[in-house]
Amino acid sequence: MSGNSIGTILRLTTFGESHGEAIGGILDGVPPKIPICNMEIQKELNRRRPGQSKYISQRKEKDLVKIFSGIFEGYTTGTSIGLIIKNENYITEDYDNIKNVYRPNHADFSYFKKYGIRDYRGGGRSSARETAIRVAAGAIAKKYLYQKYNLKIIGFLKQIGKVKCNIIDLKQIEKNAFFSPDPGCIPILINLIKNLNKKGDSIGAKIGIIIKNVPIGLGDPIFDKLDATLAHSLMSINAVKGIEIGDGFSCVKKYGSNSYDEITPKGFKNNHSGGILGGISTGQNILISLAIKPTSSIKIPMKTINTHGISKIIQINGRHDPCIGIRAIPVAEAMVALTLMDHDLRDQAHIGNNKHEVLSSLKAGRSGITFSQELKDSGMRSNIWGDIKLDLSGKINRKISRFMSDASIYAYLSMEQAIEDARLTKNMISNNRTGLIVGSGGGSPKNQVAGSDAMRFRGLRGVGPYIVTKAMASGISACLATPFQIRGINYSITSACSTSAHCIGNAVEMIKFGKQDLIFAGGGEELCWEMACEFDAMGALSTHYNSNPKKASRAYDISRDGFVISGGGGIIVVEELEHALSRNAHVYAEIIGYGATSDGADMVTPSGEGAMRCMQIALNNVNSPIDYLNTHGTSTIIGDIKELWAIRKTFKNEKPMLSSTKSMTGHSLGASGVHEIIFSILMLNNNFIAPSINIENLDKQASDMNIITEYLKCELNTVMSNSFGFGGKTSATDIKNYMGFSSRTVVTVLDALEKEEMLKRQQSPTDRRVKYVYITEKGLEKLKIAENTHKIILNRIFSPLSPIQLEQFKEVCNTLESKNQQ
Repeated sequence: MSGNSIGTILRLTTFGESHGEAIGGILDGVPPKIPICNMEIQKELNRRRPGQSKYISQRKEKDLVKIFSGIFEGYTTGTSIGLIIKNENYITEDYDNIKNVYRPNHADFSYFKKYGIRDYRGGGRSSARETAIRVAAGAIAKKYLYQKYNLKIIGFLKQIGKVKCNIIDLKQIEKNAFFSPDPGCIPILINLIKNLNKKGDSIGAKIGIIIKNVPIGLGDPIFDKLDATLAHSLMSINAVKGIEIGDGFSCVKKYGSNSYDEITPKGFKNNHSGGILGGISTGQNILISLAIKPTSSIKIPMKTINTHGISKIIQINGRHDPCIGIRAIPVAEAMVALTLMDHDLRDQAHIGNNKHEVLSSLKAGRSGITFSQELKDSGMRSNIWGDIKLDLSGKINRKISRFMSDASIYAYLSMEQAIEDARLTKNMISNNRTGLIVGSGGGSPKNQVAGSDAMRFRGLRGVGPYIVTKAMASGISACLATPFQIRGINYSITSACSTSAHCIGNAVEMIKFGKQDLIFAGGGEELCWEMACEFDAMGALSTHYNSNPKKASRAYDISRDGFVISGGGGIIVVEELEHALSRNAHVYAEIIGYGATSDGADMVTPSGEGAMRCMQIALNNVNSPIDYLNTHGTSTIIGDIKELWAIRKTFKNEKPMLSSTKSMTGHSLGASGVHEIIFSILMLNNNFIAPSINIENLDKQASDMNIITEYLKCELNTVMSNSFGFGGKTSATDIKNYMGFSSRTVVTVLDALEKEEMLKRQQSPTDRRVKYVYITEKGLEKLKIAENTHKIILNRIFSPLSPIQLEQFKEVCNTLESKNQQ
């Protein structure tokens, strides 16, 4: 059965039945470092919990939630959050009489007709019991929204039957059992529910939701309108039969002249739209009303049929809510919170702003391409991009940011994350042996145009003193080197769409030459109409999918029509292995091969020959097969096929599995190299391959390639990432899982030990039993180690390493020796 999950980036999957052992859920996509404790979640669950008053269901459930993953020491970790609640007070016998009978107005009939089986105990999967997990997950979303925006979601009772509750005082909502803002109607409601309980009947309700402090811009203008997704999530709640936003159905009786929201310099004067216009939040309060049907299970006899179609009369026992609308209020608040947080995460960046968010998106095959009003208003044919929305308030000191282009800002924020993740101290960053190689493929057309316009319309004084560092191609390295006080090498490489990959490759070479111990390498690229129009003018961008942006980037599909422009930044810490181990660094992977060539054929149309030579160079010192290749794959008609030709020529009959992550992210130009190397490392570390999405009809010219189109869990040891740029610029990087020891150290130390010295350590020539160990360093080298000196040599080599690393190396030695003997 599908349909157990909701959300795009923030995704909730629930499981369990009303009378099963437990109900539970997995909340995926939650960013790290959100402070949340069990009591905050429990507080929300207690608002929904049955048995708290005589006006709701008398089922006595504690609803104690257990968090079994994703939260550590009071903070979210960025991984999936697991929630489970045990069912304790269920009486299955109450439902024996309806085992083979359909309850009128319930899901029994339709569920059974669809699936041919149903859990009749309390409604099974169709029971509102499942909504407790929604409330638990919603508590996390509420905390996120409140912390970020001071956003508040206030649910309340508007009406039960004919009894209306006026909005007198919202503070009264939590002070009564009905969530009513009108204290005056409470006695009437109490009498109403008492009479319903005596009769065994139920009644409908209308509930309201006011959302305060909503940021402008949540929602998308076409199929993912904010009001559409709110309606989708709220209508998924059991018993909800209708939804209104703003004036809702009352707008039918109004004229345009008295139903529009007047806009003034100080903001909106009224709110007929309910805080949403064109599917996007306006910054006003969002106003929602929900119609809740009467509870289906009542104690009054009802006419129905059984599973054989025979007429029956049933009377339902059990402990049901006389008005389900009361306990639906916390559930509605939770669904609103989950929907708003999901939209906020979608808008933050196209697939994520940190490794946890990116990992989640890669696994989900999630597209981050959106419609761009800015591109449309600029008169461009392509109206889509991989948009980036960052809340920069307070993140960068103005004394630093005034020199920065957007590309520099993205790279700066990435470098901050890299430093934190690598646990680098100030002394480790600012010394003669730590350098910086970062670049941008296009510089900053945005600031170049702004500077020219300022000069033209306002004169020299209008240009300002900071435009130089913002506009110059090398500004990105300058704007990082000074605030982080880099004292080693410091320069930018600009090589079109190979830029950040070349920066990383150059960093590797500089470390191999011994010139630096640690280098921050990568790059950034701004995203703006000034940059996009240049590619649109040459016909390089996708234009056929403006109405369906997420389908636009479709490498290897027969209907691809150009790339989708994107932007962003990324930095990796490239470090000499012994230097990293000496400070107990976490090593993600080893860069074991790098190639760079020039295709030399054409400015924009490659021959593929340069890409082939580039990959071959990268493979020169690689002795293990390439398990996966993250292609350049931009979704262009010619470029995609030329790269596949080069892959065939390079790998012949041993072609690796491959996919294009640009199908999800779009093409971030100079930043794409570092992005895709990071993506490849995440896949390598987590043993999966992210899919090439949007392949609906595979191009026949790609039919012989092993292109992965769905998330694939598999073991990966060595991967490759390709980046190519205009003018024939190529780059290929080979990355291997870190084995836990340094092969170079082994070779260096063993070479230093003379054979005579080794023989001296042996007790007698007759005891010589030679062991063979294979070490990868410029090919396989056979090293003879006398058995009696084996332990001495290992201890000498690995004295600076931990006992765990030493044991890992011994295991590798034993495994390889065993293979050699076979």
